[in-house]
Amino acid sequence: MTENPTYRDLYVEKPNFADEKSDCLMAWIAAQPDVEMVEPPPPAGEAVDQLKEDARKQLSENGLLEGAPTLESTGSVEALAPAMEQHCGVEVGSVIKVHGDTLSFDPDDPNSFSDYEKNICLLQVLVLSGATKYGFVGNEKVEAKSE
Repeated sequence: MTENPTYRDLYVEKPNFADEKSDCLMAWIAAQPDVEMVEPPPPAGEAVDQLKEDARKQLSENGLLEGAPTLESTGSVEALAPAMEQHCGVEVGSVIKVHGDTLSFDPDDPNSFSDYEKNICLLQVLVLSGATKYGFVGNEKVEAKSE
């Protein structure tokens, strides 16, 4: 029997309903040797809730949850950025930049990525801050500086 390349490395989400059609689909999938059944990803809301819960837990464990700045407590994105850096022990203005109503994680010094705990604190505070517009500057900047 020859292999059917159409189904090679095919991943199918499990249906989240039970009826005649899903039973038929499950039987077809079971008969295909190259088809793998995968669980569907959690809905975005659940994933965000889990991310926030994890951030609260870790900040609490590190004694940094209390007093963590939020957009509501600081009143503006411009005030939030330095408050986040100060809260996490980072030099104000060195990592979080403000561009209008958007924050960016953009360290002045590429070596600052080595201060893992402070960067994680910034990211966790950002997740809980209520700010919804933010981005990250990646390796392109690091490569451009080294050229």
